[in-house]
Amino acid sequence: MRGAEFAEILRSAIDAAVRPQEWDGVCDRIVASSDFPAFFIFEYDSTNSQVPIMHLSRAIREGGMDLVDDLIGGRAPQAETELYGQLVDLPPYRHSFEHEVLGFGANDALPPNAIRDAILNVTGARWRFGGRLNDFGPVIDIASGHLGGPTAELPADIRANVDVLFSVVGKSLETGRVIRRLVRSYQAMLDFFDTLDFGAAFCDAEGRIVVSNRQFGELAAERDGLTDVGGIAGATHPEDRPRMRGIIHGATRPAARPEDLIMSLRRRSQGVPFVARTLPLRDAQTGVDAPLALLLVFDVERRGILTSEGLSAFGILSPEELAICDMLVQGAGAAEISRSQDTTPGAAAARIDGITAKLACRNRLDLVRLAMMTSAPVRRDPG
Repeated sequence: MRGAEFAEILRSAIDAAVRPQEWDGVCDRIVASSDFPAFFIFEYDSTNSQVPIMHLSRAIREGGMDLVDDLIGGRAPQAETELYGQLVDLPPYRHSFEHEVLGFGANDALPPNAIRDAILNVTGARWRFGGRLNDFGPVIDIASGHLGGPTAELPADIRANVDVLFSVVGKSLETGRVIRRLVRSYQAMLDFFDTLDFGAAFCDAEGRIVVSNRQFGELAAERDGLTDVGGIAGATHPEDRPRMRGIIHGATRPAARPEDLIMSLRRRSQGVPFVARTLPLRDAQTGVDAPLALLLVFDVERRGILTSEGLSAFGILSPEELAICDMLVQGAGAAEISRSQDTTPGAAAARIDGITAKLACRNRLDLVRLAMMTSAPVRRDPG
């Protein structure tokens, strides 16, 4: 467990924060790189003496799921749950062997524990080691491995890395817990977003989509300007991809500036570009920035999605100027505006420059951003 192999294990553990279905694969990688007979990553609910979530390597998945069901169902013997509880008194992110936690020598007989004996019998191991992965409860994050061989001692190359592994896994589990809490509330929000005329998705800093609404999926499936490749939000046009990654990543960083979190997405159809905007999120329970960004994608060619209605509240634009703003945010250019106003393209361009100056906007994208901030693009229900 060293070098590139260890780095890959850490990377997969970090990814599992967003994709919890990959935790079993993380356990398999650890086993393959260390020759451990088995490896476990789980949460222990000290209040209810239950294991609500358990991730495990192949040997247990194939031959010990009845024992796992006992742990998850709260049917583990008291000796097992007391062992988990004793980890609270130990430093986090540090590994210890079972006999050390219980205060026995390596060759001493341990107190009876039927589930321990049964699990070791499944994996063919002799020793168990593990550690606590978080600083406080009531949920205790635990990693545990099995070891064969004549002595209760980890190989030197593994011993050098296992505490680092425990630290990374622990941070990833805590991140995953925050994300699960956010997703539960955000899924309810996206149920409402399905009544809106734009795509919405919650993404992590690398663009991995945690949850999205129907419109986002439809836009991505068309691949006209927005893509979803392997669960990662991106742009169809190669030159837009770095910028798309930038606005998503930027929204997860402190002190993100709104003007840095908006862009246009060129379309394969040569239509008016989409407008993509990201918003930073804050975890209401902790008051700290969440490791997610809200990505909104607007197809401004669709009438009614964006209007200049909110801009009228500033009281500085005439009705004619508001009409021009309405056309601008819906993708019209100077030529189209000149035809509607029965004037020349040059005069229309000058009029547009005057409007953007009044609103302290540098360009049309700033104007679109201002329109987005001052309007509620909810689709009107004909019923």
